[in-house]
Amino acid sequence: MFRDVGQPSRVEMEKDDRTMDARSNSLVLAVIFWVLLSLSQAMIWFVIFPITVVWIVEDLRVPDVEVPWLGAKHTFNWHPLLMVIGFMVLAADATLVFRFLSRVGVTSRLVQKTVHGVMMAGSVVCVGVAFAAVYYYHDKQGYPHFQSMHSKLGLAATAHVGVQFIIGLIFYAFPCVPAHARRLFMPYHRYGGKAMLVLGGMAIVTGIQEQIGYEGAKNMSTVTQTALAIGMLIPYTLAVVLFLLGRDEFRRYQPPNGNSGSKSKDPSEKSLLQQRP
Repeated sequence: MFRDVGQPSRVEMEKDDRTMDARSNSLVLAVIFWVLLSLSQAMIWFVIFPITVVWIVEDLRVPDVEVPWLGAKHTFNWHPLLMVIGFMVLAADATLVFRFLSRVGVTSRLVQKTVHGVMMAGSVVCVGVAFAAVYYYHDKQGYPHFQSMHSKLGLAATAHVGVQFIIGLIFYAFPCVPAHARRLFMPYHRYGGKAMLVLGGMAIVTGIQEQIGYEGAKNMSTVTQTALAIGMLIPYTLAVVLFLLGRDEFRRYQPPNGNSGSKSKDPSEKSLLQQRP
């Protein structure tokens, strides 16, 4: 009927078990996060991007990347390259930057938002120049504009990334917007980022297929097959990125003491910080 003083009670043992289970689950989730993040970055930086450069140089015959505006033929080559950089490199990584920085010790909300904003600004510039390049090329060659599924998807993706950046800048870069308005808009901003990646990926894949169709189905060179591989890899890479974005347990990590780099004492601002991207 009496318990030894040195032995833990049933409640204490159950609490210890729950603590061990929580630590085990946290470790498993951390491993899954870093494996998937590493996979997505390896696919983006070491597979899709370099293979795209090789495809453009070898298959589209870029004569000199330092003088791209000497003719309409040369100008077109910047369209697929900058589209891949804008959507698959900069935009995809911009959506993951909050999750990555918070897990490597950069918990300042201002730093995270600044890095995110700079990467998105770079994405807007790349996509805008890519759109201008193909529009200029079509004008010089006398081709009609926006006649294919690829061109319409590209137009939608270009417009979407611009609107997404401008609205995000208005809501989250300027202190004049009330905290409750930022908090209410955050779910839509997240969804808009995911839709941006899907539209961009679809535009790139249909563009690759369209370019291969122009070259002819019989001319299946090694580099052309490489272009097909790019088109296959992009959806799988985006699937990994969207999985990381869609899981609540992979959102921006907050230290146990709740310090996210902000010194605001306003309760509404605290609620805003809890709306983690």
